[in-house]
Amino acid sequence: MTAATTDLEDRVLEALCEVMDPCSQASGTPMSLPDMGLVAGVTVTDGDDGARIDVTLRVTAPQCLFAPLFAVEAEDLIRALPGVVEAVVTVSDELDWTEDDMSPRARSQLAAVREAKHERTTVVGLPAPPAPRRN
Repeated sequence: MTAATTDLEDRVLEALCEVMDPCSQASGTPMSLPDMGLVAGVTVTDGDDGARIDVTLRVTAPQCLFAPLFAVEAEDLIRALPGVVEAVVTVSDELDWTEDDMSPRARSQLAAVREAKHERTTVVGLPAPPAPRRN
């Protein structure tokens, strides 16, 4: 892998940080596709006119209706990068995502939100529900 290829791969991942996972946004904890661990792979193929970028995304649940939307958004952002002539983003049908795939920052953010929700749902005079599991 050349330095130029590595640089372009880094710029692709940086661009993908602009695409927010819709479910994390809806829960009040917006996280990017890379932070969520939804980027399964990035391949850069150098060509005479520029690079072709292939990105494989994964989803957290099989019923994810938003995957086609964030795949299109990702393609648009990647195509806008200098030196890119083609971008192909596919969504894997393998359901291999776990919370362990999330970035450490994202896992911490999620744990804090879960803890806050747990504290808000505790009713005075009743036993507290079990604390959320920590991975």
